[in-house]
Amino acid sequence: MYGAVLDRPKQSVAAAVQSKPGKGGAGAGAAGAVIQQGSSNARVVRTETSASVLSDLVTRWRAFKDDVRQVRMYIVIVVLMS
Repeated sequence: MYGAVLDRPKQSVAAAVQSKPGKGGAGAGAAGAVIQQGSSNARVVRTETSASVLSDLVTRWRAFKDDVRQVRMYIVIVVLMS
């Protein structure tokens, strides 16, 4: 099983101000793009697994979604009744 986390580098405040339309002239957007191209913190991980482990994970995920749906419905009913 593979998983990935993508993390875009944050712009500095000065670059964000310069890259706004109408501010700083024609070259302002390029300056913001240069700063934003810093190193990425993207990660890709993998782990060994089996069909039974994946099946168990899917079953637990479905049960979690059902539990969350029931809690949301309960909250809506309580709010409507009050």
